[in-house]
Amino acid sequence: MARRFEDHARFERTCFIAAAGGALAAYYATWMLPAARLVPWAAAGAMPAIFALGVALWREDELPPAACIAAAAGLVAGAGLAAPSLPALTELLGTVLPRAVAAGAGGAILGLWLGGATAPLHLRTARDRVEQRLAGLRPRLDPELLRLAERAAAARAELLRSAPSEVRSGLRRAADGLCLAALDLAEQGTDVSRARLVERVDQLERARDAF
Repeated sequence: MARRFEDHARFERTCFIAAAGGALAAYYATWMLPAARLVPWAAAGAMPAIFALGVALWREDELPPAACIAAAAGLVAGAGLAAPSLPALTELLGTVLPRAVAAGAGGAILGLWLGGATAPLHLRTARDRVEQRLAGLRPRLDPELLRLAERAAAARAELLRSAPSEVRSGLRRAADGLCLAALDLAEQGTDVSRARLVERVDQLERARDAF
C-alpha cells in the first residue's frame, strides 16, 4: 500500500531537539563523570530518545501504523546499540577540541541518529480517510444530508489543494478532524446534529475561502 511522509517540519524539529538534547546531556555528563567513558553516552542516549519520540507523537490525532511504530523502535534501539562506537570519535575530536565540547559533538550525533530513527512515525497510508467515510455514508443519507456532507468534503479537499505546502500537513489534521466530525453529524440525522453539521460546513468553507 502506498504511503506518504507526514509533517516534514515536525520531523526536522524532532531531529533538532534530539541532537541538542544529546549534546547537552553528553556535555554535562562528561563534566560530572570524567572517568566513565560509556556513562555519558547512556545519559546522552536516554534524553534525546525521550525527546525524539515525545515530539514526534505530540498531539497526534492519527497514530502511525503499528509496523511503523515497531520500525521506529527498532531504529532507536539500533542507534542505542551503536552508541559505544562514539567515544572513539570524540577522542579524535578531542585532539582539536576541549574534551567536553568533543563529547557534546558526539552526543549531538547520537541524538541526530535517534531523531532520524523516528522517521517511520511520520508515515501514513495514502488512502483518504474522509473519502472512505463519505463513500460508506452515501447509501444511508437522505438527499439533504448527503448534499451537506459532500459540501464539507469538497471544501476540505479544496482547502488542502490551495493551502501552502509548508502548512499543509498540520492543516490536514485539523481539516480532516473537522470534516470527519461533520460526517458523524450527518450520520446521526437529528435536527440538532443537522444544525451543527451546517456550522461545520460553514467553518470548512470559510477556511477554504481564506486561501
